[in-house]
Amino acid sequence: MFRWAIASCGTGGRSPAVRNMRLSFPGVETTVFASSDNELRGLALRNRLDVHRKLLEFGAADADVKLAVAAQNPDIVLGPGYAWNQGDNTWSLAVGLSVPSAARATAAIREAEARRELAAQLFMAVQTGAIADTERAAVQYHLAHDRVAAALQQARIQEEQQARVGRQFDAGAADRLQRVTAQLEALATRAALHAAQAEIRQSLAQLEDAVQRPLFGDFESLPGAGASRSPEVSRQ
Repeated sequence: MFRWAIASCGTGGRSPAVRNMRLSFPGVETTVFASSDNELRGLALRNRLDVHRKLLEFGAADADVKLAVAAQNPDIVLGPGYAWNQGDNTWSLAVGLSVPSAARATAAIREAEARRELAAQLFMAVQTGAIADTERAAVQYHLAHDRVAAALQQARIQEEQQARVGRQFDAGAADRLQRVTAQLEALATRAALHAAQAEIRQSLAQLEDAVQRPLFGDFESLPGAGASRSPEVSRQ
């Protein structure tokens, strides 16, 4: 993320990976990141570590249930406990399992099912939170982009006004106070533009934090990016 990279570069003893990162902001202020909310949600749920951790915890709990059942029903076929829903861009949990009543009555199966139910609830809470974080960050980013566009327009108008007053002053049609006033107003609009540009960079960093993935630039060119991604995530 931009904030992490900038903070890291400000410390001594930088690692080679940090030194090799390109910390430019190409087109951040003028180019809107146009992915839909659905696509951003998919990025978040496929990349966030907290989501994957809870998903793996559910998978382990689900495997415990199936192993407990399989101990009494050796011929039962075990399937995956979760799958990626391509249409909805969410993880789906498969908690249904047909178990004979005699097997379900055993304490081991009941205990395993209780752990699986708890793991499912914890996962759904984390997934819902990740979606909410991403949607909230996306809204803030788009609002910041609109403010930058408005500030750019106002800065252009004020610069044209300053140039016009300057020409009038040179021709004797405006006094020094009018010229200084126009210059001060131009400086104020430029300051507002710089503030808006800083805001959109911060909002982009927050959006990248929400999805835990860079959104601008070449992600694959970051040092160690290919090695750090798991095979399953790489296939998505």
